[in-house]
Amino acid sequence: MSDHRGRPLQLPPPAARRPARAERRRRDEALASQIAVIHAEHEGTYGSPRITAELRDRGQIVNCKGVMRAFRIEGVRLRRKVRTTVAERPAGRCRT
Repeated sequence: MSDHRGRPLQLPPPAARRPARAERRRRDEALASQIAVIHAEHEGTYGSPRITAELRDRGQIVNCKGVMRAFRIEGVRLRRKVRTTVAERPAGRCRT
């Protein structure tokens, strides 16, 4: 890889980037546990934007992408919306 002048980029070797990944993983796991608590407090109705706002209100420095990543780590899912009204089918259509 090179920069816009054609000079080679001075990138650290992959082994030097591993500690940063491990640190991020630790932060994500800690964040995931906090998200699970907030999600349970609000009976599973809060999504990532609301949980991001709740964490910021509690003094955490987070962004929405980090919260969504922690959602995936924790396996948190939102409640499914309940369908209360079923539209009638138009007359004359056959069910196949």
